[in-house]
Amino acid sequence: SISPVIEKITTESLTKTQTVILANSITLTPGTMSFEVSTEEIHVHALKKGYIRDITTSGLINDIKKI
Repeated sequence: SISPVIEKITTESLTKTQTVILANSITLTPGTMSFEVSTEEIHVHALKKGYIRDITTSGLINDIKKI
């Protein structure tokens, strides 16, 4: 079932370029959308809370840090 949520993902350890890459990657992920991006955090709308958990635990952020 769909239960929309909005959460923040912390980006303090990322450069500006890495933050933009992460925000774009989130928006390209089905069921999620980045809608406010700053140097400290990205606000994310997701159709399910699990979608945000998947982003934060999948290793995506660590992969982007390598760029």
